[in-house]
Amino acid sequence: MNISTDYLKTFVALCESKSFSETSAIVHKSQSAVSAQIAKLEQEIGVKLIHGMSREFRLTEGGEVFLTYAKEILGKTDDLGASIRETVKRYIIHAHYQRCNVRSRLTKLKRSNTD
Repeated sequence: MNISTDYLKTFVALCESKSFSETSAIVHKSQSAVSAQIAKLEQEIGVKLIHGMSREFRLTEGGEVFLTYAKEILGKTDDLGASIRETVKRYIIHAHYQRCNVRSRLTKLKRSNTD
């Protein structure tokens, strides 16, 4: 199973806004695209997530459970992204420090050889 985080974001936005039109504005997709993503998500996981695909809908029991996991997964992907950015930032700072340190040592070495 390969579930798109885009589908998860759409599903969570729909559950939180309780409106297909609001969700379409939040995720910058048409209402029909939102409906299609929900249908594809249901097909992908093999579980009906919501009753009704109109103005009035409610989560199924499976939808309630899936919502909890979807939020957790999205939170973890956000944490992962932040962790990777922090690691890359530290690596860049360390590499810059090492480069400066090498330059400083080369300058000292040049001075000692010219004296």
